[in-house]
Amino acid sequence: MDAVILTILIVLPRLITAEENKWTSEKCSKESKSLLSTLWDNNIDIVKETEHTDFLICMTNGSLVAERYMKFILQDIYYVKHLTKLLSILANSSEPRKDLHEFFNNRNASYSRFATSLLKGFGFQDFSELLPSAAIKAYIESYQALMKEDPIYFVIGLLPCAMLWPYITQNLQISDSSPYINFKINNMADNSRKHYEKLLETYRHTIDEKKANEIFRTQMEHEKSFFAES
Repeated sequence: MDAVILTILIVLPRLITAEENKWTSEKCSKESKSLLSTLWDNNIDIVKETEHTDFLICMTNGSLVAERYMKFILQDIYYVKHLTKLLSILANSSEPRKDLHEFFNNRNASYSRFATSLLKGFGFQDFSELLPSAAIKAYIESYQALMKEDPIYFVIGLLPCAMLWPYITQNLQISDSSPYINFKINNMADNSRKHYEKLLETYRHTIDEKKANEIFRTQMEHEKSFFAES
């Protein structure tokens, strides 16, 4: 593969909405955990399974070929573009809860900027002909199903991506000389607490926590499937 193209692929930053690699809320008492922390702890098994997918193992041992990484990035572009469309709908809805409406406005703006930067990185205006893999198709369909729920559950649906990628890259054992070092560096920033925790605690009394865990687990499984098929 052309070295310039490979460089572009590697340096493309991943939109990550997470903050620190620790999930126990600093604002909660010793007797309780935030909903964010609870969801993460309840589904750590999938996180560990994702860490052991062949894609990440090959990235760690240096055997991941550039074409495989390229396909991974192209599917990520599809994911970002189609998730942005859903966020745009939510951002332009008549959601009466101001903090929730602001959350969707901010996420939509952030994802939109990121989608634009990805396309420009490849010199394209659009990727309309890009077809989704089975894993990404199922992932987007899962988000589409959440559009029928109270919007707070869509927030929960976004959490696995926001929390998993920083965790993976913070624990990814690759050297500074690895061709994928920028994948690690660009994905380590973690703002999940900042963007999600307070919002979820505000509406925790209205959330069915069993349902929330089911949604979180389903979305985390989609993340694992994306890495597993890459």
